[in-house]
Amino acid sequence: MPHHISKIDNSHIIMVVYEGEIDFDERTQIFQTIITDYKQKAIYKLLIDYRLANLKASKVEQTIFARFVTSELKFKHAAIAILDNEPQNGIYPAIKDNVQLTQYRVKQFSDELEALNWLNSI
Repeated sequence: MPHHISKIDNSHIIMVVYEGEIDFDERTQIFQTIITDYKQKAIYKLLIDYRLANLKASKVEQTIFARFVTSELKFKHAAIAILDNEPQNGIYPAIKDNVQLTQYRVKQFSDELEALNWLNSI
């Protein structure tokens, strides 16, 4: 499971970078790590980079994962910037469909600087 999680210096932004194949169980485990290891007092700001990843998940698994993320109370007011080269690939469509009843802010980007600027503006 090639990935790394880091906190961007002088910010409340947690960055997750995926590389290679990633499946439902691995993504769930990574979010559990964020919940456990990155206890935030402020709003969670996540930058999730799928640009080098090959997502191995059916639409049903994507929906289940999106419901898992959006149901987690620690992410209740989260802002999530998703970096992806393909607009309809990855988790973005599933999360976008599941955030309408939450207070999440989710946006997809292809440029990292734009994603960081958006997160920093929140």
